[in-house]
Amino acid sequence: MKKLLLTTISLAAAITFAHGQGTVLFQNITPVNAPVYDEGGVRAGTDGRLASSAFRAQLWAAAPGSALQAIGATANFLTGSSGAGFFIGGSRAITGVALGGVAEIQVRAWRVTDGTSTANTWQEAAARGRGLGQSAVFTVATGGGGDPPSPPVQLTGLTSFALVPEPSTIALGIIGGLGTLMLIRRRK
Repeated sequence: MKKLLLTTISLAAAITFAHGQGTVLFQNITPVNAPVYDEGGVRAGTDGRLASSAFRAQLWAAAPGSALQAIGATANFLTGSSGAGFFIGGSRAITGVALGGVAEIQVRAWRVTDGTSTANTWQEAAARGRGLGQSAVFTVATGGGGDPPSPPVQLTGLTSFALVPEPSTIALGIIGGLGTLMLIRRRK
C-alpha cells in the first residue's frame, strides 16, 4: 500500500511539473521556414539542404542565463524536394522555464555517419569533430501559459544554418608548416 501511495504521489508530481513548463513547437518548417544546409551542398538533398535519416536535429534550450541542455529526442530531416532541410520534432517542454516564460533556444544538427563512425548524439558528433552545425542562440516566449493554456509556440527567431565542413588534412598541414616557417624566421 505504501509503495502504491508513493508511486501515485511521484507520478502526480511529475505530471504537474511537466505541465508547469513552457513549451515550443520543435520544427523549422512553415511558418518558420529556416532550412538547414550541408557543408557546400555535398552529399545532401535538394539545393544542399539536409535530407533523410542520415542527419539529425536536436533542440537545446534553457532559462536565460543558464547553460543550454538537450531537450527531448532528436528529429530526422524530411526528404523530397519540398521537405529537404526541414524537420518536425513536435511539442517540447523546456526544463526550468515556467508556462509562458522566456527560453533561450538553439537548434543543433549533425551527420549521423561519415562512413567510419556513427554519432547518435551531438556530443558524439562533436567528439568526431566534423559534420555538425548549430543555429545562433535566440529567445522565445514559450507557450503553455494562460487560462486556458496556449499551444506551444513556433521557433520564431530561428534562421537557417549549415554544417561546418571537416578541415582537410592538407590544409592543416599547410597551416602548421607556415607557422613553423614563421617561428624559424623570427628566431633569425
